[in-house]
Amino acid sequence: MISFISSWTQQVIFAVIIGVILQMILPEGKNKKYIKVIIGVYVLFAIINPVIGKNIDMDLEEFNLSLENTAIELDNTNEHNIDEIFLNNLTQDIKSKIANKGYSCENIELTTNENYEIKKIVVEGIYELPDSEETQTNSNNIQINEVVIGEKDNNIKEQVVKGISNSEEKKLKEFLSETYNVKEKNIEIS
Repeated sequence: MISFISSWTQQVIFAVIIGVILQMILPEGKNKKYIKVIIGVYVLFAIINPVIGKNIDMDLEEFNLSLENTAIELDNTNEHNIDEIFLNNLTQDIKSKIANKGYSCENIELTTNENYEIKKIVVEGIYELPDSEETQTNSNNIQINEVVIGEKDNNIKEQVVKGISNSEEKKLKEFLSETYNVKEKNIEIS
């Protein structure tokens, strides 16, 4: 603190001396009063500079910290958004490939590592699609879904049988394992 005050007084004394010398050297004329004003502003600036300088330094430090915090928050938000977009797109891709195989599902849960490698796939609420290409190529018969008519409300409801056979489940697991490079034991179908 003492070195700060010493440095400040030296700056003020230096500014006053420079101002006095300039006033002595300047010739008399109409511009001398303007030059005196400039010298006065210079001396005034030398006097208040430490106060302004400290506030500016403190404000800049706070501003830099604020920028760093904002940058960190943006990085975290961007990473989260990238993860979310990746998982959503991957889930939609898996659903479409399952649909191409003639099945539909209600939900897919994925577990990935930090390198976006799939570690586990959980397919929930799977059922066979009635109008799938695979079903049509395997059978020339027309499929008719069972229709149930409600007793009291007279609404027509389509009954969908959930689940698939064990052999179909095994084929689907093999397909997902080969397509997404996931071990079959890490694929659950329910």
